[in-house]
Amino acid sequence: MINASRQSGDGGIPVADRSWDALFYSGARIVDDGYTAEMAIPFKSLRCPQQPPGVAHRWGFQIVREIEGKNQENDVWAPMSREVQSFMAQMGVLEGMTDLSTSLNLELLPTFTAIRFEELDAASGGLSDPTTFPEAGLNLNYGITSNLTADLAINPDFSQIESDQPQIAVNQRFPLFFDEPWKKYGEFTGRARRKEFWFFYLGTQAFLSIASFPLIVFAVLVDEGVIPDISAGPALVVYLVIFLCVLFVVPLILLVPTLAAGVRRMHDIDRSGWWLVVPIVNLVFLCLKGTRGPNRFGADPI
Repeated sequence: MINASRQSGDGGIPVADRSWDALFYSGARIVDDGYTAEMAIPFKSLRCPQQPPGVAHRWGFQIVREIEGKNQENDVWAPMSREVQSFMAQMGVLEGMTDLSTSLNLELLPTFTAIRFEELDAASGGLSDPTTFPEAGLNLNYGITSNLTADLAINPDFSQIESDQPQIAVNQRFPLFFDEPWKKYGEFTGRARRKEFWFFYLGTQAFLSIASFPLIVFAVLVDEGVIPDISAGPALVVYLVIFLCVLFVVPLILLVPTLAAGVRRMHDIDRSGWWLVVPIVNLVFLCLKGTRGPNRFGADPI
């Protein structure tokens, strides 16, 4: 929504998804008899089905003007009736648009943060031993097709999302830090309970299955001709990168923590971690209840 002050904001009817955030241009100015407003939205910012060459698009379109000074009066471009409950059914129609641009969005959002620590020198009263911890990350959003978008994140910042370890954030001069819940899964020492191991193992397998399913469905739809062929161009490169990451790179990354969790599960039943490489027997041992109290591999896990 835009206004005569050249500001954009939320509002209008109906209450809809306000998360749409794409590239567009807008301008407005006050004139003698009111104000004028213009918007220019590139076609690549809109997700719409691709039509064959020469076939016209047919889009629903509506403009709503909200006048707060008149008890939230709403004026619309296409006539509407209170007796019709559907807002979409009363939209106007845009016709005659053919051969629209098929270019898709590519958004790169790099991030960089740094924290600097210094110690107070009691002798001189100054600061010494400066230490800087830089962090860089990258968010990528790419429209593979009009119905499929890839979102990738490299080194995202999860420092503020841990909810089961509450900390007081009021009047703090420094950012909060949370222990990574999964960092212990890279340790081959200590013990792990049955629930701890199986939650981790089954959770990772479920993640891989869910992540692989859209790729398989997408490949089937392309083979059936439902989705346009991507046998060439940047869309194929993006698809192959995602495919290789989900089916090869991610399982390799999870291999070490999975082995570590399995070894610690063996330790919990007072068995050597080498039992993990024995077929069938390892599954039996992984399902056994751990020994009570401390054993030779450490204390009873909490």
